[in-house]
Amino acid sequence: VTSTSSDKEREEKDKQVKELRELFQEEQKLADSQAEMIQSLKKEVEAKNEQIQNLQQKLDKDSDSFESVQQQLQDKDRNYQSLSQSSNQRISDLQQKVTSLQKQIENLQYKFSEQESVARIGERQLNKWRYRNFSG
Repeated sequence: VTSTSSDKEREEKDKQVKELRELFQEEQKLADSQAEMIQSLKKEVEAKNEQIQNLQQKLDKDSDSFESVQQQLQDKDRNYQSLSQSSNQRISDLQQKVTSLQKQIENLQYKFSEQESVARIGERQLNKWRYRNFSG
């Protein structure tokens, strides 16, 4: 009976460890995804900055179409700001999700350590019982 109980406790520990590993993997995937998004956004920002610079040069060269080019530049700037705000919101959302996952991992680690402590006590009791019943 105690062996089955110990097996169940071990299975529960194994299950918790597996859950922790899965949560860690999910967190890693989110972190990787966030890093990729940040890289992608940096490239987009660089591209937008380059576009803005090119438009500025065109504006300087072509004074006849000044108002047209200026309007294009303003549109690009609005798009850039919108993209920047959107990307910042995505990053913020991902950071909140990572924080939430970290809290879950910490909670599971705490629960795991509690269960491990209980398992040690049970194992000591089992060893005492075995010693009393099977030795001597």
